[in-house]
Amino acid sequence: MQFVSIYTNQTINTDDFLACFVDEYTGEVKEDRRVLDKRVRKLWFRSSMPKAVIHTDVKVSCQQTNAESASVPSALAYVQILDENGGVLAENWSQRQAVSIEGEKPFAYYTEAAINSAVDRCLIDLGFVVPEELEKTPAIGATSNPSPQQQAIADIEQMIDDGNDSVNPPLAPSYDKTTPVDEILKVMDAATARRVVFENGKYKGKTVGEVYETTKDNQGFSSKLRWFADNYRSNNILVAACLIVNN
Repeated sequence: MQFVSIYTNQTINTDDFLACFVDEYTGEVKEDRRVLDKRVRKLWFRSSMPKAVIHTDVKVSCQQTNAESASVPSALAYVQILDENGGVLAENWSQRQAVSIEGEKPFAYYTEAAINSAVDRCLIDLGFVVPEELEKTPAIGATSNPSPQQQAIADIEQMIDDGNDSVNPPLAPSYDKTTPVDEILKVMDAATARRVVFENGKYKGKTVGEVYETTKDNQGFSSKLRWFADNYRSNNILVAACLIVNN
């Protein structure tokens, strides 16, 4: 697969930027999976759709993994790809949680990782994917370390001004799980409510918006979300989100 860079007019061959998949949590290298460098995928998108805009919304929350541990910050990035008229072309989300408050990496690292992952998912949804990523083929000679060509692309992207993209910086939430539901309803908007994530149970890992879309009836009412709103007691953020989305 080839494309012409909008910034340098050079022809970029995506085969030169494929590497073995590396699990970001465990560091394990998957020899049978090949992935395109995220920076190259974004450059491909910029070159093909120069008028499109990447809109990023980041929410920061604190979660307690167990009763004895301290709360750990988590970043949830929600990304939309918009056309020049503001129409939504693709949307996706990603969440990253710090290992600990005193972790070796600053929290900004996890925020950026969430944004990059969500953007990459959107671009894949738009079709910016190469055949090699859809197959499980040993990546002969591939390496997880950046090659000189990959570093060159990174240097190019350092000079790219993404001034047309809109990014809402992460803000500390004005509520937590114990805040009265009525207070949360005053400040939570519908978009935020749809992105609240179920932390356990049957729908663990899914957003309220996803559960609503798969359980609503012909009148747009979800009995599942109503049940959570009436019976869930350990997370008022989730209760409020269910009420807002199901309204």
